[in-house]
Amino acid sequence: MNFNEIPSDLLVPGGYIEFDASRAGTLSEPSIILLVGEKLAKATATLNAIHQIQAETAAIQLFGKDSPLHLMCLYALTNNYGCEIHAVAVEDETSVAPLDIEPLITAMGDDQYDFIACPYPDTAVMTLFRDECTRRFHAMQANRSHVFTAVDVAFADAKALTEGLNSSHITVIPVEEPTDALSLWVAAFVSIAGDRLHNDPAAPLTDVLLPSLVPPGKIYNGRETNERLHSGMSAWSVVGSNVYIRYLVTTYQMNASGDGDTAYRDIQVPEILKRYRRRLNYEINKTYISAGYKLAKNAADYAAGQRIVDVDELKAFLYAKYVELFMRDLGWMQDKETYRDNLILEIDTDNHDRVNYIDVPTLIGQFRVFAGQTQFITK
Repeated sequence: MNFNEIPSDLLVPGGYIEFDASRAGTLSEPSIILLVGEKLAKATATLNAIHQIQAETAAIQLFGKDSPLHLMCLYALTNNYGCEIHAVAVEDETSVAPLDIEPLITAMGDDQYDFIACPYPDTAVMTLFRDECTRRFHAMQANRSHVFTAVDVAFADAKALTEGLNSSHITVIPVEEPTDALSLWVAAFVSIAGDRLHNDPAAPLTDVLLPSLVPPGKIYNGRETNERLHSGMSAWSVVGSNVYIRYLVTTYQMNASGDGDTAYRDIQVPEILKRYRRRLNYEINKTYISAGYKLAKNAADYAAGQRIVDVDELKAFLYAKYVELFMRDLGWMQDKETYRDNLILEIDTDNHDRVNYIDVPTLIGQFRVFAGQTQFITK
């Protein structure tokens, strides 16, 4: 047997027991919201400096009472319970055209920001955010961020924005009438959706209340809502005096070949994939790599108790995690037979310390539409 701390040639009489945490604990996954907005000139915050906000008093001191950013922070503090809340002041949009977002992206670095509220739907701003989010989602970064913005322009102009972005990392909320409350709309969607997606990235987010949000004068009918969803804009609804999330989509509409593609349409898809990648890497690292396992072509050739693994054991481990963790416990995946039948692992031919694999997880769906035909009879 292999031990980490007890020498194999120890002769001193006594009992020696070490502890191994590779089978204990689970991944802690905090989600972080970043609110982007404007402060008052007299407020103390430095532009593009990111602050964690834990109380309204801090937001008032940093950004000024009743400033757009203070009100965004207040909404998040009041309505979000599961995420860390961070905020950053940028230049007053009325003093620049367009807003220079590059200093903020530089300040973000590689730090984790899961949900970003940015009430500046300018094409140049959103394009920079799209490129930054694409960089973060790359396999070598594995640090996904999702940007929410809102537009108060006509449908044709909003459609031009979403089609130009075509990103699985950006959600656009259409308001389509001039308003000075865009920052609050964005804060509301990020706060409420971020809370739900933090708890469950596969959550449908259908008919979810956005507290305290005032309905605009323009309310879409069913046809208008459907057109906007197909154009990469998210949907909201109004019941009485309350606003609800109806359906959250990304601006992704076309693949690299320019063909219409729904792969990343729903916000749940990249959110599930983000968490799946993070959790799977954690399980493999904790159980095998950090635990000091060796890699062999056939672990059965070695004595029991040695920390030696082969691709057959790893394949069984991945399948078990898929069924027991990602399906049964978390409810993110389905169709274990497809996963089992398409799972391929092999030791790299050029690097015998490396295992390459291909898996085919089937993401769970969201129950949104119930359609049928009633064949009635008269007598």
